[in-house]
Amino acid sequence: MTAVPGLFVIHNVFHQQEEDWLCEQIEKDPKKHPCRQIHYAYEYGWKFLPILRKTVQDDYGVFPSWIQFIGQKIKQNDACKTILQGFLTDFYTHADHVLLNIYSPGEGCVPHTDEVHFWNEWVIGVSLHSDCIMRMSYSPHHQNFYVDVPLPHGSVYILTGQARYIWQHAIVGSSITQKRYSITLRSINSRYLPYKAKKFSEEEEGSL
Repeated sequence: MTAVPGLFVIHNVFHQQEEDWLCEQIEKDPKKHPCRQIHYAYEYGWKFLPILRKTVQDDYGVFPSWIQFIGQKIKQNDACKTILQGFLTDFYTHADHVLLNIYSPGEGCVPHTDEVHFWNEWVIGVSLHSDCIMRMSYSPHHQNFYVDVPLPHGSVYILTGQARYIWQHAIVGSSITQKRYSITLRSINSRYLPYKAKKFSEEEEGSL
């Protein structure tokens, strides 16, 4: 665990050849499109429509092979398995949404907390091709406090507990010296996802 309670960083989950292959697959992914705002962002799996308060699934239905490869690597890594025990038992069942962000040198993201009601209690991030700094911050008693956490390329970070719900996380743009690929894996709360809600209801009925 890092100096931030609930934040874990696991180094060298992906070796250089795997990183190169993943970046190549991402660049060739047919879902990528030229739309650009602050940085490139793409979603896979289910996504949330805030105005309608419901979820919809993308047209692809299943995750592309490069995302499945990431899932297998996380499942096979002993450190990741130990940390996620009790949270993530099966990547394909529990990771409903994958967000891909592509950052150019000097680009980062502002402090934020992933939506606390829609997403479940863990967030997994994969950092490829460029080292960077994740800045964790919170403001107890109106005092600003932050911790800079290095994220080497090829690493995985996991947000749980206080790091997930109390602290905000950001990426320091000046720490990115070459194109960076960020893959975020999340799980949707059962109340927002039809098959999860149905499964939860069936389990509740069966337990009576």
